[in-house]
Amino acid sequence: MSNASVKSKSDFDDIVGAEDDIESRRRKLENNIYKVVIVLCVMGLASAGMTSQTLQSIVSWFSPSGGHNATIVAYRATSGNNLTFNSTQERPTFNNTFVRFNVTYADEDLSDWHTFYVCNGSSGNYSFDMVPSDIMRYNFSCGGRLMMCNYSKFFTTDNPQYCDYNIVGAGNQTQNYSVFVIDSAKKVGHVSGSWAGDRPPSIINIFLSKL
Repeated sequence: MSNASVKSKSDFDDIVGAEDDIESRRRKLENNIYKVVIVLCVMGLASAGMTSQTLQSIVSWFSPSGGHNATIVAYRATSGNNLTFNSTQERPTFNNTFVRFNVTYADEDLSDWHTFYVCNGSSGNYSFDMVPSDIMRYNFSCGGRLMMCNYSKFFTTDNPQYCDYNIVGAGNQTQNYSVFVIDSAKKVGHVSGSWAGDRPPSIINIFLSKL
Protein backbone atom coordinates (compact mmCIF):
# COMPACT_ATOMS: atom_id res chain seq x y z
CA MET A 1 0.00 0.00 0.00
CA SER A 2 1.40 3.38 -0.99
CA ASN A 3 2.09 6.16 1.48
CA ALA A 4 -0.64 8.20 -0.24
CA SER A 5 -3.21 5.46 0.38
CA VAL A 6 -2.23 5.13 4.03
CA LYS A 7 -2.41 8.90 4.50
CA SER A 8 -5.82 9.02 2.79
CA LYS A 9 -7.22 6.29 5.07
CA SER A 10 -5.78 8.01 8.12
CA ASP A 11 -7.36 11.32 7.11
CA PHE A 12 -10.70 9.59 6.58
CA ASP A 13 -10.55 7.97 10.02
CA ASP A 14 -9.68 11.31 11.58
CA ILE A 15 -12.66 12.97 9.90
CA VAL A 16 -15.07 10.21 11.00
CA GLY A 17 -13.69 10.32 14.52
CA ALA A 18 -14.06 14.09 14.65
CA GLU A 19 -17.66 13.87 13.42
CA ASP A 20 -18.47 11.24 16.05
CA ASP A 21 -16.94 13.45 18.72
CA ILE A 22 -18.93 16.46 17.52
CA GLU A 23 -22.13 14.42 17.53
CA SER A 24 -21.44 13.16 21.04
CA ARG A 25 -20.80 16.67 22.30
CA ARG A 26 -23.93 17.94 20.54
CA ARG A 27 -26.10 15.32 22.22
CA LYS A 28 -24.54 16.05 25.59
CA LEU A 29 -25.14 19.78 25.12
CA GLU A 30 -28.79 19.20 24.11
CA ASN A 31 -29.31 16.98 27.15
CA ASN A 32 -27.83 19.61 29.47
CA ILE A 33 -29.94 22.35 27.89
CA TYR A 34 -33.03 20.15 28.30
CA LYS A 35 -32.28 19.71 32.01
CA VAL A 36 -31.60 23.41 32.53
CA VAL A 37 -34.90 24.35 30.86
CA ILE A 38 -36.81 21.97 33.13
CA VAL A 39 -35.10 23.35 36.24
CA LEU A 40 -35.77 26.95 35.20
CA CYS A 41 -39.42 26.16 34.43
CA VAL A 42 -39.92 24.52 37.80
CA MET A 43 -38.15 27.39 39.61
CA GLY A 44 -40.32 29.89 37.77
CA LEU A 45 -43.50 28.04 38.62
CA ALA A 46 -42.41 27.67 42.24
CA SER A 47 -41.81 31.41 42.52
CA ALA A 48 -45.27 31.96 41.01
CA GLY A 49 -46.81 30.16 43.97
CA MET A 50 -47.55 26.74 42.44
CA THR A 51 -48.17 23.97 44.97
CA SER A 52 -45.68 21.14 45.42
CA GLN A 53 -48.14 18.61 43.98
CA THR A 54 -48.62 20.72 40.87
CA LEU A 55 -44.85 20.99 40.44
CA GLN A 56 -44.48 17.23 40.88
CA SER A 57 -47.12 16.64 38.22
CA ILE A 58 -45.39 18.97 35.77
CA VAL A 59 -41.97 17.40 36.33
CA SER A 60 -43.44 13.93 35.78
CA TRP A 61 -44.49 14.91 32.27
CA PHE A 62 -40.87 15.68 31.38
CA SER A 63 -39.78 12.22 32.49
CA PRO A 64 -39.88 9.23 30.16
CA SER A 65 -42.75 6.87 30.97
CA GLY A 66 -43.09 3.15 30.38
CA GLY A 67 -45.85 0.78 29.46
CA HIS A 68 -46.43 -1.22 32.64
CA ASN A 69 -49.43 -1.04 34.94
CA ALA A 70 -48.77 -0.34 38.58
CA THR A 71 -48.90 -3.51 40.69
CA ILE A 72 -50.98 -3.14 43.83
CA VAL A 73 -48.88 -4.72 46.57
CA ALA A 74 -51.29 -4.24 49.48
CA TYR A 75 -54.65 -2.61 50.07
CA ARG A 76 -57.21 -2.42 52.86
CA ALA A 77 -60.25 -0.53 54.13
CA THR A 78 -59.88 0.45 57.77
CA SER A 79 -62.52 1.89 60.06
CA GLY A 80 -62.27 5.45 61.28
CA ASN A 81 -63.17 4.12 64.73
CA ASN A 82 -59.97 2.10 64.79
CA LEU A 83 -57.55 2.45 61.91
CA THR A 84 -55.69 -0.67 63.02
CA PHE A 85 -58.38 -3.10 61.83
CA ASN A 86 -60.02 -3.80 58.51
CA SER A 87 -63.66 -2.81 58.18
CA THR A 88 -65.50 -6.16 58.21
CA GLN A 89 -68.78 -7.55 59.49
CA GLU A 90 -66.94 -8.48 62.69
CA ARG A 91 -65.47 -4.98 63.00
CA PRO A 92 -67.84 -2.74 61.03
CA THR A 93 -67.46 0.97 60.40
CA PHE A 94 -70.27 2.92 62.08
CA ASN A 95 -72.20 5.46 60.08
CA ASN A 96 -71.01 8.41 62.20
CA THR A 97 -67.44 7.99 61.01
CA PHE A 98 -65.40 7.18 57.89
CA VAL A 99 -63.65 4.33 56.14
CA ARG A 100 -60.01 4.82 55.10
CA PHE A 101 -58.73 3.16 51.93
CA ASN A 102 -55.01 2.44 51.90
CA VAL A 103 -52.94 1.24 48.95
CA THR A 104 -49.29 0.38 48.47
CA TYR A 105 -48.08 -0.15 44.90
CA ALA A 106 -45.04 -0.96 42.80
CA ASP A 107 -44.27 -0.01 39.19
CA GLU A 108 -41.59 -1.44 36.89
CA ASP A 109 -41.49 1.96 35.21
CA LEU A 110 -39.57 3.79 37.90
CA SER A 111 -40.05 7.17 36.22
CA ASP A 112 -43.86 7.03 36.41
CA TRP A 113 -45.78 9.09 38.98
CA HIS A 114 -49.09 7.99 40.48
CA THR A 115 -52.37 8.70 42.21
CA PHE A 116 -55.35 6.50 43.03
CA TYR A 117 -59.16 6.50 43.07
CA VAL A 118 -61.73 4.47 44.96
CA CYS A 119 -65.05 3.67 43.28
CA ASN A 120 -68.12 2.01 44.75
CA GLY A 121 -68.75 -1.52 43.49
CA SER A 122 -66.51 -4.31 42.28
CA SER A 123 -66.78 -3.56 38.56
CA GLY A 124 -63.66 -2.69 36.61
CA ASN A 125 -65.66 -0.28 34.47
CA TYR A 126 -63.91 3.11 34.34
CA SER A 127 -62.63 5.73 31.93
CA PHE A 128 -59.30 7.54 32.07
CA ASP A 129 -57.72 9.93 29.60
CA MET A 130 -55.33 12.85 29.52
CA VAL A 131 -56.37 16.37 28.62
CA PRO A 132 -54.25 17.13 25.51
CA SER A 133 -54.36 20.89 26.01
CA ASP A 134 -53.15 20.80 29.61
CA ILE A 135 -50.20 18.66 30.74
CA MET A 136 -51.31 18.93 34.37
CA ARG A 137 -54.81 17.55 33.93
CA TYR A 138 -56.50 14.23 33.32
CA ASN A 139 -60.04 12.90 33.48
CA PHE A 140 -61.04 9.85 35.50
CA SER A 141 -64.55 8.44 35.82
CA CYS A 142 -65.92 5.50 37.81
CA GLY A 143 -68.08 4.51 34.84
CA GLY A 144 -71.41 5.48 36.39
CA ARG A 145 -70.44 4.31 39.88
CA LEU A 146 -70.04 6.56 42.91
CA MET A 147 -66.53 7.99 43.22
CA MET A 148 -65.86 7.55 46.93
CA CYS A 149 -62.53 9.35 47.25
CA ASN A 150 -59.12 9.87 45.66
CA TYR A 151 -55.63 10.69 46.86
CA SER A 152 -54.72 13.62 44.65
CA LYS A 153 -55.83 15.26 41.42
CA PHE A 154 -52.13 15.44 40.50
CA PHE A 155 -49.64 12.63 40.00
CA THR A 156 -47.19 12.29 42.88
CA THR A 157 -44.33 10.08 44.04
CA ASP A 158 -46.07 9.26 47.34
CA ASN A 159 -46.28 5.57 48.21
CA PRO A 160 -48.34 4.35 50.05
CA GLN A 161 -51.39 6.54 49.49
CA TYR A 162 -54.78 6.76 51.22
CA CYS A 163 -58.10 8.58 51.14
CA ASP A 164 -61.20 8.74 53.39
CA TYR A 165 -64.89 8.29 52.67
CA ASN A 166 -67.58 9.56 55.06
CA ILE A 167 -70.13 6.74 55.30
CA VAL A 168 -73.05 8.73 56.77
CA GLY A 169 -76.20 7.22 55.29
CA ALA A 170 -74.61 3.90 54.36
CA GLY A 171 -76.68 0.82 55.12
CA ASN A 172 -76.00 -2.13 57.39
CA GLN A 173 -74.30 -4.30 54.84
CA THR A 174 -71.06 -5.33 53.22
CA GLN A 175 -70.13 -2.90 50.47
CA ASN A 176 -67.80 -3.56 47.54
CA TYR A 177 -65.20 -1.11 46.34
CA SER A 178 -62.61 -0.87 43.55
CA VAL A 179 -59.16 0.71 43.76
CA PHE A 180 -57.58 2.19 40.64
CA VAL A 181 -53.90 3.20 40.72
CA ILE A 182 -53.22 5.35 37.66
CA ASP A 183 -49.89 6.67 36.41
CA SER A 184 -48.51 9.41 34.22
CA ALA A 185 -48.15 6.96 31.32
CA LYS A 186 -51.93 6.41 31.22
CA LYS A 187 -51.69 2.93 32.73
CA VAL A 188 -54.11 1.64 35.34
CA GLY A 189 -53.76 -1.02 38.05
CA HIS A 190 -57.04 -2.30 39.50
CA VAL A 191 -58.15 -4.41 42.47
CA SER A 192 -61.45 -4.93 44.32
CA GLY A 193 -62.29 -5.41 48.00
CA SER A 194 -65.11 -4.99 50.51
CA TRP A 195 -65.89 -3.16 53.73
CA ALA A 196 -68.81 -3.32 56.17
CA GLY A 197 -71.01 -0.48 57.40
CA ASP A 198 -73.25 -0.43 60.47
CA ARG A 199 -75.61 2.10 61.98
CA PRO A 200 -77.07 2.32 65.47
CA PRO A 201 -80.74 1.43 65.97
CA SER A 202 -83.22 4.28 65.76
CA ILE A 203 -85.93 4.79 68.36
CA ILE A 204 -89.27 5.48 66.67
CA ASN A 205 -91.55 5.84 69.67
CA ILE A 206 -91.17 5.83 73.39
CA PHE A 207 -94.15 4.79 75.47
CA LEU A 208 -94.21 5.63 79.14
CA SER A 209 -96.65 3.89 81.39
CA LYS A 210 -97.24 3.77 85.04
CA LEU A 211 -97.12 0.48 86.80
